Amino acid sequence: MSTTRPMPNQREAAAACGVSRSTIRRRREAGLLPGSVENPQRGRLIPVEALLAAGFILNASSPPDQSSPPGSASSGDGPGGLVGGSVAELRAELGRVRHQHALELAAARHGQALAESAAIRLRDRSPMPGRSTSVTFSRR
Repeated sequence: MSTTRPMPNQREAAAACGVSRSTIRRRREAGLLPGSVENPQRGRLIPVEALLAAGFILNASSPPDQSSPPGSASSGDGPGGLVGGSVAELRAELGRVRHQHALELAAARHGQALAESAAIRLRDRSPMPGRSTSVTFSRR
């Protein structure tokens, strides 16, 4: 028996990405979430990699989904929940951490470029060794 990695359904994906279920559905129907499959028990399942590739940020905050009945299972190992939910949660967290790391790395590189540029400007303004920086005025 082959093992498959868990995938969130549309509701779970929407909650993890901080968007509405209709946003996930529209993106899936537009072909922007490849690899989704229909599951008779859980509905349409979306690969986490497809969500990330489509530009969604996992674990984004979102308002509660108004169309979900109160007390319904949204994750975990219970009925209607995500089987192996801890794996999916870890993958979502990994995606968030990778995204945050990329942002911090870009900020650090930008800061380094700014510092190097400032150093070049300062070096160009400073006198060269052996050159006199004094100005002499002659009297007539």
